[in-house]
Amino acid sequence: MNNISAFLILCAIVIFSIISFNTYERLKGATENSVNYFTSTQARNICNSAVGTLISDLADNTSWRVKPAASRSYDEGIISYTIKDTVLNGENRIEVFCAAMVGSSYDTIIAYVKPPAEGFIPACLRAAITTNNPTDTYGNIEIDGRNYKLTGEIIPNSGTLGMWSTKVILQGGSSTIGGTFNGVDYAPLDKKNANPNVIAMNQTWPGGYPDSPDKVLGESNGFPEGKLMQIAKSGSGGSQYVTDPKNLTFPLKGVTYVELPANPKKNSWKAQNIQGSGILVVHNSALDAKIENLNSGTFTGLLIADDIVHIHTDIIGAVVGLTPSPSEGNCIGNGNGSVKFSSEAVMKATKDVSPSTAAKNFGFGKYRLEVTDWFEKN
Repeated sequence: MNNISAFLILCAIVIFSIISFNTYERLKGATENSVNYFTSTQARNICNSAVGTLISDLADNTSWRVKPAASRSYDEGIISYTIKDTVLNGENRIEVFCAAMVGSSYDTIIAYVKPPAEGFIPACLRAAITTNNPTDTYGNIEIDGRNYKLTGEIIPNSGTLGMWSTKVILQGGSSTIGGTFNGVDYAPLDKKNANPNVIAMNQTWPGGYPDSPDKVLGESNGFPEGKLMQIAKSGSGGSQYVTDPKNLTFPLKGVTYVELPANPKKNSWKAQNIQGSGILVVHNSALDAKIENLNSGTFTGLLIADDIVHIHTDIIGAVVGLTPSPSEGNCIGNGNGSVKFSSEAVMKATKDVSPSTAAKNFGFGKYRLEVTDWFEKN
């Protein structure tokens, strides 16, 4: 072998070594990139799934809803998170921070969600009792628009009227009516002594008086037509939908929707017991579903019915009557019952079922909170 041949062989070996090394480096780089992409994707997916689950848990379980200046944290190495109340752009928010590490890849997400609403007072509630028909009170019924706590104490000078109607209100017998007018409380008194300012009759309702329970709560609050019935049929929070009151289970909870057939003389709900809480609806499309002789059981929340006759028990919250034409008489109470306004009771009832607070999500989790901001970094 001459020197030229040896030189050519040596050059070939060097070239092959260089090519092999470059190929190895490219393969190594590609493998590293592939591994990094895989672990980065895994970290991101874990983070996204965790944040989604945490927000769902926040909506489903009130124990996960943190108090101001408090936080909930967890760290398992692969994943860590923190939940806390905060303020973003001047608005109250719940901050959900999550970090995930897979291999050497690291991903973080910060999501901000609106805190659950605290319920609301429907604009339709003009008084402890609001009606669209001539309304009489007899017996010893007490109607009080002063603002009661659920524990029974009065929150001074923060209530509403005793009674409000688009038609005539006749106070008779030993019935007493009181309420709050222009920020001043007036105790319930009989027809000779009751303050006339807490009784509003022959009123005008701009745009027409609500003719359905959903309109009472308001579409702007998340209650389009049919929403209350939908919640009742879902059974959420103990809600019930029945066409026969005999099928109800007590105590009432959530949304109780009693849809009676037309012709109240044959199909009225002669209630012996309304024990419970939440939103109680007695309604049909003819506006003649009647609930009468509410004889026992304290109800706490909002009662909305077409035709209401003879409240003989205690209601803490508010009452709304829908029909302009009562089936028989106009007497909303002629015994020893009471209706006491409570913003706390109404707000609790609307909070528990409000779609704007926790809209139904039948696909993932029980409820859903609104995410307002989402930031991701890897």
